[in-house]
Amino acid sequence: MKLSFIERSLVNNLVRALIQKHLEGPMLRKMGSRDAYPVCLEIGCGRGIGAQVIVAQFGAEKVIATDFDSEQIQRARQVLRPDFEEKIEFKVEDAMALDEPDETFDAVFSFGVIHHLEDWRKGIKEVSRVLKSDGGFFLKNRFSH
Repeated sequence: MKLSFIERSLVNNLVRALIQKHLEGPMLRKMGSRDAYPVCLEIGCGRGIGAQVIVAQFGAEKVIATDFDSEQIQRARQVLRPDFEEKIEFKVEDAMALDEPDETFDAVFSFGVIHHLEDWRKGIKEVSRVLKSDGGFFLKNRFSH
């Protein structure tokens, strides 16, 4: 589902980026059981800040950062830090029908996206499908603490 103008404005502002970097990222990191998660997926990457947090805080060597909205992917590519260019790949994908192989990712991340999906159950099934059996699903939803 594409975001409304108001939602897009909320997602693409500096305050949201700071919250992801300094609050949500560290909070999710505390939930991790490994030192590093080499291959990661982010669903609903928006302007790409979450993907950069994943590299910086989770030791990711490769992040596939996806969003349903091609304008968000374009925006994410524009703000990508040069030191992360080799580690982050942005793709237009639907979180309910990911174009990724089964059991590929050490971790999957969702920074406030699940409640935007038309069918969140399909999204969770897709996460389960692409996640390695010993992988982690890091979820920060609008309603979680």
